[in-house]
Amino acid sequence: MTGQPELNNPGFGVDARNIRVKDNDSTPSSLILTASLPITVSVTFEARGSLLGLMGTVQYRVTYAFASLSGTSDVTKSVDRPLITGSPSPTQVVHSGTATEVTLPVGTLAPGLYQVSALVQLPGVNSVGAFTTLPVIEVIK
Repeated sequence: MTGQPELNNPGFGVDARNIRVKDNDSTPSSLILTASLPITVSVTFEARGSLLGLMGTVQYRVTYAFASLSGTSDVTKSVDRPLITGSPSPTQVVHSGTATEVTLPVGTLAPGLYQVSALVQLPGVNSVGAFTTLPVIEVIK
């Protein structure tokens, strides 16, 4: 599921999509991850609109939530990064991969089932943001 509250707004809109989760064997997972390896998660984030060129230096925050579906603890992890405007155009910005990446150290997620979500926010900009969710993942020993 993708959250696109205002992506097509000509003034300013955001979208979050395509969560990618992998354990540290560097290959995209089949949604089954190994607890004994670091787990990396990223999302594609897009902002566009005429106001984007006026924003100057703005931080965006990506928060990943791993909601336990099997009785283990929920885990959240956030990263703040600068919003780089002008790529691919002054009115459109796309960040993905390492620009939105967070790595969970070994053992952060206990074996079990998790619903993974990503929330992208522009702190201080009237709580503008977007979200997306991923199908259930399984973490094994």
